[in-house]
Amino acid sequence: MSQNNRNKTKRNNKNKNKTNNQGIPGPMSQITAYSGPTRLPVSMQPEVRTEQLQIQLPVTSTAGGVIDGFASIGTSSSVVRSVASDFSSWSGLYREYRVLSLRAEYHPNVKDAVPVAGAIIYQPVYSVVDRDDLSAVGAINNIISNSSLELHTLNEPWVRETKMQSIGESNFVGVATDPTSFFVVKIFATGVSASASYGTILVRWLLQFRTRD
Repeated sequence: MSQNNRNKTKRNNKNKNKTNNQGIPGPMSQITAYSGPTRLPVSMQPEVRTEQLQIQLPVTSTAGGVIDGFASIGTSSSVVRSVASDFSSWSGLYREYRVLSLRAEYHPNVKDAVPVAGAIIYQPVYSVVDRDDLSAVGAINNIISNSSLELHTLNEPWVRETKMQSIGESNFVGVATDPTSFFVVKIFATGVSASASYGTILVRWLLQFRTRD
């Protein structure tokens, strides 16, 4: 191999281990925490595809005046809103993936107003980003010790973000690995008006895929 070719190979390998100028890691990057943007557009790295998956999570109460909802990347069900079909589209093209970040934006139906006559809007709403459990909240005691717990109100917009922050989360995993428990958004409230629609949470996940089939 010529000296020029050897130098070019070294440069290519070095670039794979770096992030670009927007903080997006390369496919062989050894980073364990992500500090880049949580929304597209972002410039792409060679050999890795960065994609945004998003879904709308309605914030509605039950007949008992309870809000208990969550959104995930994985398989959807009657109680889970997910981007499972979008994930399947990309997992059919690539062999590995990892989750870089999550951004959740709550948009109330009517700011500083009630959705229905006599509705209760000032009860606290709890939100968490759960990294290892897809079960419904059920009761506040089930999430009160979660380090990501935040309190909100139903009549004001809010935003929260979470990013990859550990060695385990930084590893690419096979697409056959169920993404259900990666960055699950959960919300919970009690004592609100029954059967009312309060707003919508727009949830966005930023994922990286690599090793195309």
